[in-house]
Amino acid sequence: MSDFGDAYLSSKDSLCGVVSSLSDEELGRTVPATPEWNVKDLFAHVVGIALDFSTGNVAEVGQPDWTQSQVDSRREKSVDELIEEWSPTAEQVAGAMEHIHPAMAGLTLADVVVHEHDLRGAVGRHGNRDGAPLDLSLNTYARWANRRFKEKDLPALEVRAGGSSWNIGVGDVQGTVEAPPFEMFRALSGRRTDDEVRAFTWTGDADTLAPLVSNYGKPSTSLGE
Repeated sequence: MSDFGDAYLSSKDSLCGVVSSLSDEELGRTVPATPEWNVKDLFAHVVGIALDFSTGNVAEVGQPDWTQSQVDSRREKSVDELIEEWSPTAEQVAGAMEHIHPAMAGLTLADVVVHEHDLRGAVGRHGNRDGAPLDLSLNTYARWANRRFKEKDLPALEVRAGGSSWNIGVGDVQGTVEAPPFEMFRALSGRRTDDEVRAFTWTGDADTLAPLVSNYGKPSTSLGE
């Protein structure tokens, strides 16, 4: 099994451990990072992604109807049933990661890691903020940021976190940004406000560069992590 596969199973175990310990009230809490869903909905989405991946149901990957169907079709399932559904599927997904492009394996892993911390934040169960799943996911999102900067001809930026660095974009570097790995990962995955990103360590024009860091949208207010 690849490093991605091992990390995926590790993240699955971590997330299942958190979810299985939650009360009904906690499962019903709105997730600040995905406010259209509560905690149980978000977990159902993660399980649903794995099943869709394993069955090849990816023609509409990322589309709102695709993601919502993962939640709606599992609305009546208990947490234990969702865990039971995910366990064998996770093994299939992890095994497949050895045979698919590392960029896609990395995105599959990173999606679980992002949502694990979305869920942890919603219920105040912070943890698991270092190790291979985070490191591999951070590297994946930094590489996707490089691709995005190049495609959009954005000012080149050096990203630094935990002793690693990535030059994203083309041409001369216009600035640097540095933060702890977990914070940089959350910023690249759209979980930090522009003001929070500006508070990282910068050289260059942070006011111009900070809004460009996220690979996705950004929250209008802090997630309070």
